[in-house]
Amino acid sequence: MNDTQEAGKIPPSTIWSWGSALVLFAMLATLLGCTTIRYPAGPVTPPPSYKFLTGNWEFTAAPTVGATQFGLLAGFIDEQSVDAGVDDPTTALLQVEDPGTCFLGTSVVPLLGDLKGTELGLTSFSDVSQFITINATKDATATHLTGTYAVGGGCASGSQGTLSGIKYAPLSGSYSGSVSGSNSTSAIALALNQSLQGNGDGTSNVTGSATITGNACFSTATLSPGDGSVLGSKVNLLFDTNETGAASQMMVLGTFDAAADLITATSITVTGGACSGALGTANLQLQ
Repeated sequence: MNDTQEAGKIPPSTIWSWGSALVLFAMLATLLGCTTIRYPAGPVTPPPSYKFLTGNWEFTAAPTVGATQFGLLAGFIDEQSVDAGVDDPTTALLQVEDPGTCFLGTSVVPLLGDLKGTELGLTSFSDVSQFITINATKDATATHLTGTYAVGGGCASGSQGTLSGIKYAPLSGSYSGSVSGSNSTSAIALALNQSLQGNGDGTSNVTGSATITGNACFSTATLSPGDGSVLGSKVNLLFDTNETGAASQMMVLGTFDAAADLITATSITVTGGACSGALGTANLQLQ
């Protein structure tokens, strides 16, 4: 260091040398096809027309190797929107709805993976030493998945099969219809709003209210947070009625179609109050 340079300062010649080296390194990386450095880091905005997998799903499974381990898987898939359409981290929480022998103690299967273009790969966390791997292809609307599953480890190790998945539209809007098999209730109208987020057990919450025609005990009912949910095609709604002087509830159980246009209520029952008992069934159409 000469007398004109201040202590602690880097000579300009050295700074120029470092800058030149960085430029040369970048040029070499380009020439050699180096792709280990990615910029920018963080979320990438997807095209406006991009369709995400995120939502409520139901899968039908059919074994090709080994015994039947499950016929239905249902729950929530969450595509993370980090690099949508290219390499997007994806998680899923699926319930085994009709478990075979090796999955009798399994309620929820958490899975982790990614979506590369249209190809989805998910692997579950180990449960009783076994895990599920899913490989599937999504369609252009991101409402259908087709592919395969394989089970590794545990008593189901080596089991394989095919999967077909359908995404169910949110159960939101006004649904109404006549009640069959009841002398006390002629019609029911539901105003529902399904959450677009999933819960830790794979279900999605539903809130709303009901209007009941022809019932002698109550005319309206409220669906409190946490008392309504969907899982795949299944719907479970427990309303608190407005019956005076009684704590009565109305439960609606059933299924709905993938477009969320029709609720098929296979059981409508009341517990508590003067009108306790089965009310019947109903087909509730989106209005």
